Amino acid sequence: MWTSCKTKRKIKTDELNNLISSFMRLIDQFHKIHALLEKQTTQPGLPALAEALNCSERNARLLLRKMEEKGWLRWEATRGRGHFSRLTLLATPQQVALDRLSGLLAEGELEQAFASLDGDQRKLLAARLPDFVQVPQADGSRDRLRIPLRRAVTELDPQEILFGLEAHLINQIFSRLVEFDQTTRQLVPALAHYWESEDNGKVWHFWLRPGLTFHDGSELETADVQHTLLRLRDTPGCYQYLYAHLDAVEIGGCRRVTCRLKTTDYLWPRYLAAVEASIIPRKRNSDFALMPIGSGPFKLTRRSEYRLTLSAFEDYYRERALLDEIDLWVIAAAEETSEFDLHFGYCCDLSATQSSIAQTLSGCTHLICNPNRPFFANTSQRLALADWLAPSGLIGKRDASRRPASGLLPTWDHRVAAPRVRRPAVPRQKELKMVTILSPECTSIAHLIKHRLEAAQIQVTLEVMPYEEYRRFEWLDSADLVLTAGFMDPDEDLGCYEFFAGDSPVRRWLPEARLLPIDKKLRAIRATADGETRMNAYAEIGKKFVQEGWLIPISHEIRHVRVEAHVGGVKDLSFGLVPFADLWLR
Repeated sequence: MWTSCKTKRKIKTDELNNLISSFMRLIDQFHKIHALLEKQTTQPGLPALAEALNCSERNARLLLRKMEEKGWLRWEATRGRGHFSRLTLLATPQQVALDRLSGLLAEGELEQAFASLDGDQRKLLAARLPDFVQVPQADGSRDRLRIPLRRAVTELDPQEILFGLEAHLINQIFSRLVEFDQTTRQLVPALAHYWESEDNGKVWHFWLRPGLTFHDGSELETADVQHTLLRLRDTPGCYQYLYAHLDAVEIGGCRRVTCRLKTTDYLWPRYLAAVEASIIPRKRNSDFALMPIGSGPFKLTRRSEYRLTLSAFEDYYRERALLDEIDLWVIAAAEETSEFDLHFGYCCDLSATQSSIAQTLSGCTHLICNPNRPFFANTSQRLALADWLAPSGLIGKRDASRRPASGLLPTWDHRVAAPRVRRPAVPRQKELKMVTILSPECTSIAHLIKHRLEAAQIQVTLEVMPYEEYRRFEWLDSADLVLTAGFMDPDEDLGCYEFFAGDSPVRRWLPEARLLPIDKKLRAIRATADGETRMNAYAEIGKKFVQEGWLIPISHEIRHVRVEAHVGGVKDLSFGLVPFADLWLR
């Protein structure tokens, strides 16, 4: 059956390639006619057309009839010496190319449609994508879901992940030893069906399920788990600090993996439920980051700059996904069409056939002051700025995409900023440099803050940079303020630890005398077995950060998912996105 399907797909691809090739040859001929008419002020005769087309007069007639049938031109043939046929162009060559290739879009063949176009033509055709979303797919399948993306997807190596969209896709493509259940807020078995600890949380044993496989059919073995964990420990990157205390990974009988740690750590299983700890094969192709092989409910079967296709993995260790395919279309104007099955992102008007669910993300968008500046050196100065920028005044009551923050987590109220008439202690006409990340959340809020500070006669130079540049921290010494989005892992226990322990501007700017007691508390948190006790300890650290002005909470971001009536199974949002495995079509 698999061979038959593969053969049929190859035949269809060959037919499409031949169709495109034949069509593009006809377009080339149309270009020649168009160029000939632009040069001449009089109607050309058939001999001149044949010469321009580099063919016989008979073939020239056939080509003209084909073009006329397609509505590209009108050709009125005449007979007799001195009488010229009349040729009228009804379209430009570019319009002709785009109209025909739009037909391929209607069949879902994005890559073939874009393959033969130059940059400007691709932009024009991309603008037409929303017009073809509602066209049924050629195979008539109802088990395919179409979802728009506002931007192209970057690399999908779990260890290199930086953004929420890629993290969500990795969760669909890969599996981990354990998983965080958002309903129960507990860890649950995944690739490992059982785990236990000994030696006061310094040794952790995990037992893998039997019969695990990767998407390419190769066996998922304990050696792959060992390789994944040692790679996280040994490879420099933004997650290395979480795994630096891993002393050894041993593999034994009965599919057992043992992790030996240098220090007690009851958070260890939570690290292994994180996106970056997705289990990868120890033998990988060079294009792994673009076309990864995992063991999750969906495998990546097609990737281009216009679309990603995820197909259900038939040998998934749990029940098979309810959909056959997920098509992710890269369409910048996705919000302008309601023809997709599902929309991720910000709130907007719903159509009569749509419903919406929302999630307030863990963490908050926050401002950090450089305490090395004399006007931000003490707590009262920093809190005066926090009150001048009171979120209740910055964020409109009708803003459905965010709400005012008074703590790092949505459930924490550590300090409600009071709107002030008295301006902060920054000298008038002082020019401050504010750095922020290139993202919808940060850039929109940064402009609100800039406008508010200018009302206090404080000039602000705003520097917006991509996250990769931001993470290098080369701007740290020159910046007075930094606005960043502290989005957390859905598991807030892990998310809080990552926030307080990870490399960040607030840690880099904190005096060492402040950092030492915080790090001591974080070590104590890792040595604490009870989750509620750990969360209370995080809250105390967060309260200090806010009440001493090291961190100024601005907003909690809200993500919305718009769903068409025929889509079922939408639940348990993660990173503001919906897990795909439970989705189905009515």
